[in-house]
Amino acid sequence: MGQSLDRDAVGRVLRRASELADDGLSTLPLPGVVDEQALVEAAAEVGIPAAAVHRALAVEQLDPLPRARPADRLVGAAVVAVDAELTGSAPDVLARLDAWFVEGHHLHRHRVRGGRGEWTMRTGLVGRTIRKVRVATGEGRLGRMRHVWVSTGDTGSGTTVVRVEVDRKHDRRVSAAAGTTVAVVATVGTVALAAVTAPVLLVAAPLGLAAGVRVAGGGRGRATAVAGEVDRVLDAVDDEISPTRLRTDVARRMVGRPRRSIA
Repeated sequence: MGQSLDRDAVGRVLRRASELADDGLSTLPLPGVVDEQALVEAAAEVGIPAAAVHRALAVEQLDPLPRARPADRLVGAAVVAVDAELTGSAPDVLARLDAWFVEGHHLHRHRVRGGRGEWTMRTGLVGRTIRKVRVATGEGRLGRMRHVWVSTGDTGSGTTVVRVEVDRKHDRRVSAAAGTTVAVVATVGTVALAAVTAPVLLVAAPLGLAAGVRVAGGGRGRATAVAGEVDRVLDAVDDEISPTRLRTDVARRMVGRPRRSIA
């Protein structure tokens, strides 16, 4: 490792390491800048194991968690984040994740380097066809996500901490819009009926709002499903299970597009 950490990073690492060691918060003074090895040695003096510090340092290498927003309780998080610790070095774990995202969920590899990866949804007729085939068989659900990011941190003890982030802002907007539409239509309809029948029906107006909330709340369930799908990928990577491949030339034949040959 050998990097230098500023005061804020040192504080985060010590708190995380103390929690991992189940030892309460560390009482070490926080210097302005400190080398990682010096931090490990200083933590050991107050009883925090080196392994806990190394793991906390690995977590520090991950991208920051997405900021939670009030609407998350209703329509689910805009960016679903899942953390795990997997067996293997950071490059090996990242390569296995890449295989699952590209071959198992048919995402487009945008970039994989420096302990980080980025994948995007495949566009075009072939991409849509592959997604339909995969989803019909209960596989490849992450292929419908617009963006997936991964950051890794090597613990130095044969494992790697991983943070997978999945962008579902589009799905969240759709859920919110659908909920608003249902609420407005149901409420306006109830008010119109009350105007020509009896005012007592106005008490039913909140039911329209409740219906809209239920529809929008479906987005929260979909966010949970996305997290579950990421968990399945992480479990497969940790168990060194390879994805079932669906070759793109098969999809091309399905949509009547022949594979181009190289002369």
